[in-house]
Amino acid sequence: MARCSSRPPAGGAGFPHHSAAPRQIALALALAIALVGAWTATRPSNDAAARADARKQLIARREKLFNELVRLENDHRRGKIDERRYAGRREEAVTLLEQIYGALDSHDAGPGPASRAGLAAPFDRLRAS
Repeated sequence: MARCSSRPPAGGAGFPHHSAAPRQIALALALAIALVGAWTATRPSNDAAARADARKQLIARREKLFNELVRLENDHRRGKIDERRYAGRREEAVTLLEQIYGALDSHDAGPGPASRAGLAAPFDRLRAS
């Protein structure tokens, strides 16, 4: 004999059921995205490192150009280079040095002592040896 019962069969068979998994996955992804965003926002940026690297490159280029200018001046004094070539090369070196000094000034944001390494121009090298 079949029994008639008002209770549903075991396991909820026959009734519509929506899984909670998609909602839980979406919430977990949203939480992960929020955590990654918060972590990224609180990390120190590498802009300072990039600026320091660019500054080091500018200083190295400045030193190289300045040494070339000193060598050019010494060659001119000794008569090893003609006047026309000297004038052209000197103008080019001075122009490039001015650009580098301008870039270094724009990278130097804060006031500091002029004796910091890389800031003071070594003008004493131009004196006759």
